[in-house]
Parts: sequence; C-alpha cells; structure tokens
Amino acid sequence: MMKCAMILAMLTSSVLAGPPTSKTPPPMSKDDKLAVIKAIRPSFVHVEYTMKFDRGEAPRGGSWGSFDQFIRQERPMETTGVLLDAKTVIVDDLMMHPRFMKSIAVVYEGSRTSAKVSGFAAKQSVMYLTLDKPLKGAKPAKFDASLPGPYVNVRHTLVANEWITTVNDSPAGGSISVTDTGGKFSRVSRFMVDAKGRPVGISTVSRVGLDAKWKGSPLDWEKYSSADMDKKLKSIEKITDGGIFRVALNFRSPKKDFGASRYSGGSGGDKGTEKNAVGLLVDKKTVLVLGNYKPSITARLATIAVYPTDAEKPVEAKFSHTLRDYGCLIVTLEKPLNGALKFSKEKVTSLRDRLLSAAEVTLQGEKRVVYYGHRRITSFTLGWKRNVYPSVGGRTGNTFLFDDDGAIVIFPLARRPKVSTEERYGGGEVLATPTTQISPVLADLASNVDTSNVPLTEADENRLAWLGVVLQPLNRELARANNVSDLTRDGQIGAVVSYVYPDSPADKAGVKMSWVMLNIQFDGDPKPIDIKAREYSPGANFPWARWDSLPARYWDGKFPSPWQPTETFLTRKLTDMGFGKKFTATFFADGKQIKKKFTVVSSPTHYHTAAKFKSKKVGLTVREMTYEVRRYFLKAAKDPGVIVSAVEPGSKAGVGGVKPFEIITHVNDQPISSVKEFENAIKDKAELRLAVLRMTKNRLVKLRMSAGGSAATRPAR
Repeated sequence: MMKCAMILAMLTSSVLAGPPTSKTPPPMSKDDKLAVIKAIRPSFVHVEYTMKFDRGEAPRGGSWGSFDQFIRQERPMETTGVLLDAKTVIVDDLMMHPRFMKSIAVVYEGSRTSAKVSGFAAKQSVMYLTLDKPLKGAKPAKFDASLPGPYVNVRHTLVANEWITTVNDSPAGGSISVTDTGGKFSRVSRFMVDAKGRPVGISTVSRVGLDAKWKGSPLDWEKYSSADMDKKLKSIEKITDGGIFRVALNFRSPKKDFGASRYSGGSGGDKGTEKNAVGLLVDKKTVLVLGNYKPSITARLATIAVYPTDAEKPVEAKFSHTLRDYGCLIVTLEKPLNGALKFSKEKVTSLRDRLLSAAEVTLQGEKRVVYYGHRRITSFTLGWKRNVYPSVGGRTGNTFLFDDDGAIVIFPLARRPKVSTEERYGGGEVLATPTTQISPVLADLASNVDTSNVPLTEADENRLAWLGVVLQPLNRELARANNVSDLTRDGQIGAVVSYVYPDSPADKAGVKMSWVMLNIQFDGDPKPIDIKAREYSPGANFPWARWDSLPARYWDGKFPSPWQPTETFLTRKLTDMGFGKKFTATFFADGKQIKKKFTVVSSPTHYHTAAKFKSKKVGLTVREMTYEVRRYFLKAAKDPGVIVSAVEPGSKAGVGGVKPFEIITHVNDQPISSVKEFENAIKDKAELRLAVLRMTKNRLVKLRMSAGGSAATRPAR
C-alpha cells in the first residue's frame, strides 16, 4: 500500500527513551500496552483528502508522488492526524498544490467535519488543519515535555480497511550518532508517549539534537500560517517573474541529404528548428538556458530570443558558451535586464526538512506557466564527483526552490554525461541541483566550457571527425576466426578494419587492414567506448540494374547512397567528443592488443560537405567527387568527373535519363573535374552533350537547351 498512513505516527525505526539509564526497563505487559492504546487512541483522527485532476494533470505532492489512484478508485486518500486542540489537527505535509485538492474531511468515529489547511511547520514535515467544528468524542493530545522516561512510541495506520493502533516499547536508551564534522544527533520515533500513554513529543525529522527539543507540543513549533505562506509565495512570484523566462531557440533545418544516418541529429535524431527553454537571469546581461543539447544540435543554433515576463518585446541574445558537464547554454543579452536571481550560498545539507518555497515552471507551447507552493528536502544522495544531491520528491524536472531570503537553493539541471557513458545511461537525467554546485562553475567559465559544442556556420555544420578506417562488423564466426571472442563478447562488439585510407591518421599510425578495433578511450575519461559497426547493405545490393525503372520520387535524395556513409558510430563519437581531444584506440592483431594514440581531427571534405552546383535550367545538382565516392567507384584523384546528387523530375536532365549517383565526366567533349568547371561548361550553351558514367557503363546524353525542339535525346546503349 502507498504511503497513505501518517508518517509522523507510523515510522518506528528507532526510539529515544529519555536520558540514558544503566538499567534496561522491563518490557511492558500486554495489559500495560492496552492501557496505553486506550489512553492515546482518542487523539488520533482520520483525515480524508478528496482529490481532482487539474488541466489534465494528476494530483501529486512532494515525496508522496502521484495520487491519481485514489481518483481512479473513486475514494479519498486516508491518513492519520493527531488532534492538538479542539479545532487543530497536525498531519503529514503533502506538499501538494491546492489546485489538486477538492476537499478535506476529518473523522473521529461517527463524528465528521470539513477542514482546511491553516499552516505549515517551518522545520518539521507537517501541516496544520483547522476544523470547521469540534469532533465529538475526540480528545486533544496534551504534550508534557517534563514527563520522565522510559518512553514508548505509538503508531496508528490504515491497513486494508482497518485502522490499527500499535505500541512499541523497545528498546530503552535511544540511539546517538556523531558525524565526521562533529555533529551529534539522535533519531526519534514519530509519536512518543510515556508508559501511561501521556504524550511527550512528536518528531518528523530524520535527525534531532541531543537537547531533547523534540519534546513538547507541535503547537509551540515555529510555523507559517496560511497568510504567511501567501505572503512568501507572492514574494517568490515576483522574483520568478523577474528572473526566470522563456527562451526561444531557433535552429537551421538539418541538411536534407545528411539526415538519413542513424547516428546524426544528436539527441534522438532531433531535427527540430524551434525550441522553447527555461532561462535564468544570473546577471544583468547573462542568461543560463536549461537544455541538454548535443554538438550536432548546437551546431545549427541560429538565433536566441529571451522573453521577459513583463516586457512587450523579446530581448535578442547571442550564444556565449556551453557548459561541459551540465546541460545548459550561457547566452549574452543585447540589452541589460533587471531582476537577476540570487544563488544561495548556504550548504544544502543544512536545509534538511525545512520548508522551502517552490516554483514549478513549465513551458506549454509559447506560454510560461508557473505554480507556486512549497517543498522540503527529505534526504540526500551522493552522486557525480561526490556532489550531494537532495531528494525533494515530486517533479524535479521543472521545480525551483527558494530559501527565506528569496535566493535559489535548488534548480532543475541535467548533468551532461561523457561521450563514453551517454549511450548506456541516456542523455543526462535532470536532477535537483544545489546552486552551491553551479556557482563555482559560473565563476570559472574558462575551465568549465565545452569549446566543441558551439554553433557552426552552415558550411561547417556537417563536419565530421575521422580516423581513416572502414570497419566491418564482427559476428561470432569472425570473432573466433580472429581469436577475439573473449575481447568482444563473442563478436557483439568490435569491428574488423576492412580498409585504411592512404595518408589518414590511421595510416600514419601504422594501422593495418584485418586488424580488429576494440575500443577508444579519451584522455581523462575513465570508461573506454566499445567499438560498434553495422552492415551497410545498399553498397552490395544497390539497384543499379533497375535504376532507370525506379519512380521519380526516389530521385530527390530519399534513396540511400550506394557507398557507406561517412557518419558512423566511430566518427559520431569522435565528433561529439570534440576536435583536438586526445584519445587512445585499442586494436588486436598477431595475438596481442595494440594501442595507438590519436588526436581528433576533421575529415577531408565528404559527400555531404562537398561543393555543389544546382542548375535550374538543366534541372540537376552536381557535387565534387570526394574520397569515399572515389573509393566506391574505384576512381583515382586524377580521373575527371562530378557526381549527380539530385535531379528534378520533369526537367531536361530528368527527361534525358540522368539519375542521381551517376558521374558526369565530360560536357561537350571537355573533361570536367569540379563543379565550377561544370558550371562554366554549361553556361549559355544551346546544346549539351553529357558523358555519363553509371558504374562501368558509359553513355552520351544530349540536352537541347534552346527554345523549341526536343528537350533531350537518349542514345541507345
């Protein structure tokens, strides 16, 4: 069953039984325990929350998670409260926005009344309810801190359809803990009474001091009334409106003929051109934009506009940096704005259990929607580089927490994983990140930015790193034949070097064909990246024999190229790591592992970055012959030719039978070796004679460019 029984009365992991004694008190008898239950049970009341959906969202709250099961089951959520006086009940803090609450009712036996939230404890995870009328027969718990021990704890829980009250009298003496920084604390069970069932104290925090301040009535705790909370949240609303904005990021469309590779597009093959992100104003001209964009996405970034909440027009901004270890961009405003946020300098572990104002900021289309409430830090986990991450429950992906001074304590920030781990562990989980963790990073940007994750010109957008090897995937048989079954998980990883480009980094390092490539490891990265490769079938099975009969819709670049793409698992990983980064590649050959050191370098011009020329009059686009294209067609660098990359259906070239991936070697009997030569050769010509090569077959295509007459002739082969 979900946490629907009141935590302040339920958890009994340990007991503080007053001052330590040399003697362990005798265990309570059955009659003694029954007497305790009889004495205290009239102070327990049952609280019923009837919840509702709001704007399509299920009710949720803090560490309790989602409550939609109660709506589906058409019943209220029921939990335990403790009656403090005739019209005040203390109950666990749901940390739920009021928009999800339809009604609250409090019940004792046959008596029932409605209630409303009237306040919140500042340092205990409880809230106070005010009843519309007293409950007949219920007895307020009168706490007495002076009562001597030993103490016992009592819990009152709902199990199935029965409310059960339990007394636990073990052990006496209590636990004491000391931290390595000298802190001393104890753990107290939630509801403590003496041996006669008289209330002594309540504690909902995980640590209490050794001064017994947990004793006494919750009515005496530091608290915020509902009016106090309204005032606090109004203040946070003003701060949020002034410093947390919608930021519109506009990207160039990815080049159409480069989008087919499974490795392109960065995060999930993202080809979008517009994104809305949340931005934080950290000084008058600097905005921290929350968004975990890979280099292939950031490369297309074109314009940035910041939308201040109270401004009529957006403020333009320019890209400044991408943080290396965190999923965010830093942008610079073209004009300054007021309302920069304050980052808390308080150690986050000191805020355990304290009430913190919360703002849930979401972007719905172009609209910024904010809900205000509160949260508490309930626990901590040790994470990346020994950073401490708080647990605040609920949705952390859009929640900002503020202290009493209005400074941000925690905000939603993704950690950017290293290239070696992103495939296995995802693209960066959004964590509730303390501002004390990010402040030193912003103060030392020079040491914390990723110089390879930046916007690029359109000409450089499709640049790739390379090593100069063509890889053939392993399988079980190849792994055994190459004696690498144990190094490649029986052929599941690793690849055979099937070709080494002359003068490439691999060639210069002495890498040979038939070597097995196992992994690469970047300097400073503790985890090597296992090499993966995949079969590329169009090369062997390309339908050259049926090329004339394929429908024209295949002519606009939708059909995959016959040669293996230059963007592979290996080149994508190298590119994402960044040019200039150093790495070690491990190979296996001649019965031993061989390590070679490299620096990530840009590849020579490849098909998708090659110079091109589009002739509207002829109806085709040609590109320069690049290294991978020449290898596929077995052409030397001195051989003439430009490759056709697109043909417009119905154009002169289309009617003449010219197809993509064919090579034009001559125009009007003149050899052509570049797109510039092709452009000059067709200029102002009344007739074109194109020498066209399809694999090993040559033909001549005549195109009549002047008005009148046949547009094209196709000599029989």
